[in-house]
Amino acid sequence: MKRTLTILLLGGCNAVEKISGNANEIRQEARLLVDHGRGVSDEFVVTTATKIDLLAAGIHDQLPSVEARVPEWLSTIQWSLIAFVLLAVCFILWQTGIGRAIKSVLGWIPKSVINDAELAVSVLDENRPESAREYFAARRADPVFNDAFKKARAKAIKRGNNDPG
Repeated sequence: MKRTLTILLLGGCNAVEKISGNANEIRQEARLLVDHGRGVSDEFVVTTATKIDLLAAGIHDQLPSVEARVPEWLSTIQWSLIAFVLLAVCFILWQTGIGRAIKSVLGWIPKSVINDAELAVSVLDENRPESAREYFAARRADPVFNDAFKKARAKAIKRGNNDPG
């Protein structure tokens, strides 16, 4: 588990930062070698370590022209995760009913609901010929409402109402 986490963390680091950090470590080791070479009077070690230090310093000079690029496979994973999260948020909003509340706040009312509300207003208006029976007949055209109506009717019959509607 720790190894996987370490690989993921290291894999997420910027390549330019890795190059810079490695160049700094190389320069630090080269300076230690220079000090050691001077301590034992070994001119070859001093010369070679100085050359390594200068080469590592050249890496820092070239870093501004290096471009950190995200691998294509990582970019694909990123976009896939973003899409998954968006779909999950939409699913949660839909399933909890918050989506319906948002739609009504924004004024996105489905045509069937508008028609249902207009019929309900007509039933309540005494000057209109529509009755409650017509309203319920229109409501039962909705399959979800019709299933709920049938279940409620069956419950009412069990309780003793012979003809609840």
